[in-house]
Amino acid sequence: MENTTEVANMIQSMMERTIKAEVELAKAEMKAEMDRENLRKDYGEFYEALARAQAKFENPKKTKLAKGKSYDWTYSSLADILAATEPHLNAEGIFFSQHTRFNSSGLGTTVVVITELMFKNGLKISQESHPLNYNLNMHQEARSKISYLRRCAATDILGVEGEEDDDGQFAALEVAQANKSNNTRNFENKSQKTQNVATEKPSVSTTPSVKK
Repeated sequence: MENTTEVANMIQSMMERTIKAEVELAKAEMKAEMDRENLRKDYGEFYEALARAQAKFENPKKTKLAKGKSYDWTYSSLADILAATEPHLNAEGIFFSQHTRFNSSGLGTTVVVITELMFKNGLKISQESHPLNYNLNMHQEARSKISYLRRCAATDILGVEGEEDDDGQFAALEVAQANKSNNTRNFENKSQKTQNVATEKPSVSTTPSVKK
């Protein structure tokens, strides 16, 4: 009899613990769903604020000139980009931030720039640049690479244009150069064929003629 009572008590205790665990799990799932819903609302508020700020953006001034081998172009400095965007971001409770991270391996050192937009409710949007080689012995070149990464990352995350929009021009130039190269190769091939025909010896028949 005692054994039967003990078994019954054990079963009752197990059932109570199981029910308690199921209740706690249900509460945790409800809380997680509420947290997700609140997060969606918070991000919705963040995106709305960012959209309002972007609606007031003007394309940054392009005060810098870069000289290439075959063409020159103007671009916006980071100061130009922030002057055109940061006041509108701050008015909506959005803070712009950038910092660098260095990675070292047997192949050398690379640098990436992490760009963040942080909202007043604690949420943030983060973006990481592509890594570039970083030579510590060439300080000026290294700093120039970081400056380039920061400018590109800023224009990408803010959705503004930081350089001259000459994509079509450069694409047309690339096509023209490709066509010129193809025409040159075709002309060389034709010239080579002509030379081969001119230098080719006439064939001589070795079959004796038969007189009728």
